[in-house]
Amino acid sequence: MINLAWAALQDFEAGSIKTDDGFDAGAYGDELNAALNAIIGLGLDIEICGSWIWVSGDTRPHRETLKGAGFKWAPKKMMWKFRPAGWKSRSKGQYSIDQIREKHGSVSIRSKTYQRISA
Repeated sequence: MINLAWAALQDFEAGSIKTDDGFDAGAYGDELNAALNAIIGLGLDIEICGSWIWVSGDTRPHRETLKGAGFKWAPKKMMWKFRPAGWKSRSKGQYSIDQIREKHGSVSIRSKTYQRISA
């Protein structure tokens, strides 16, 4: 799943983009990797739209894990979002998730819940 997410975000590798407000996406790969590793086995729906990660599904039991991994709750969209630490949003939540998908594209990933097998 991380490889698929990374492939979708490959345009955001070190030094490849800088936004008008000076954000450098160089360190985003490490942030992204840590965030995805923290939630990968929770059985949640993970979606990549542009350079943001959106999480939905049965998230209530996992909200502390999501917060700890750097995800923020987006009440208008009823989803969790992850974005680079230095990113400043200009829209202030005015777009629906469907408008975001239309503008930036979307890759959906359904993570699996793994059960530990005891020996």
